[in-house]
Amino acid sequence: MFKKLNWTNQNLQENYRSPISWWKTFSTILTWHAIRTHGLEQIGWNKTRKSRLATVGGLPVPWWTYSSIQFIDQTISSHADILEVGGGSSSIFWANRGNRVVTLESNPQWIETIRSLTTSTSSRIEIVQIEEETPECISMTIGNQKFDVVINDGAGDRIQIADLLLESLKPSGIMIWDNSERSEYADKIHQIKNCGWKELVFSGLGPINAYASSTSIFYKDEIRIH
Repeated sequence: MFKKLNWTNQNLQENYRSPISWWKTFSTILTWHAIRTHGLEQIGWNKTRKSRLATVGGLPVPWWTYSSIQFIDQTISSHADILEVGGGSSSIFWANRGNRVVTLESNPQWIETIRSLTTSTSSRIEIVQIEEETPECISMTIGNQKFDVVINDGAGDRIQIADLLLESLKPSGIMIWDNSERSEYADKIHQIKNCGWKELVFSGLGPINAYASSTSIFYKDEIRIH
C-alpha cells in the first residue's frame, strides 16, 4: 500500500496543559536555539534577518531559496546571458559572477539604488526602466534578443509575462520563477508544464524571511548551461 507524506501540522491540536506538553515546549525552544545558533548561523541567515540584505558570505545573492541559489551558482556558466524582470541583489550576484545582465525595472528609485551598488560591475549590467512590467513593454525593450536565463521575479503580474519570457530563451535556456508556491501561479505553471516544460522545484528557507518558499526552474530537455 502506497503512503503519501502528510505536510499538515497536526501538532497544533495538541493540548499544552499537561506537564509532558510543557516539557515538549521547553525542549522545542532548546532545539530552536540550537538551530539558530548553529545551523542558521552557518548559512548566514541570522545576519540577513538583522540586516534585511540577501547575502551569503558577505556577497549579495538573489532573494530566493538557498538550495536554488546553490544549484544555480554551480550550474549556470559565467558566460550565460541573463534577462531579469525585477532587479536588486540578484543583479549584483549575476554581475559578480561575470554574467551579462539585462535588468528591467519599473521603479526609478530602485533603479538608482541598484546602480549605486553596481558601479564596479556596471559594464556587465544594463538596467532599463520600463513603464510597466507587461509583455508589450518588455517586448519593445528587448526586441529579438535571446537569453540563456530569464527570471520572472518582478513586482508586476508574473503570470502575464511568463509566455514572453519563455519565448525569449535560447535553445536549452531556463526560466527561473521565484515564489512559485503561491496558489495564484498554480494554473499558469500547470499550463507551462503541459506545453512540454519541466519544473525543478527548490523549496525551503531563503535569506531574510522566517518562512519557507519555493523557487522553480523551467527547462525543456535538460539543464546544460555550464
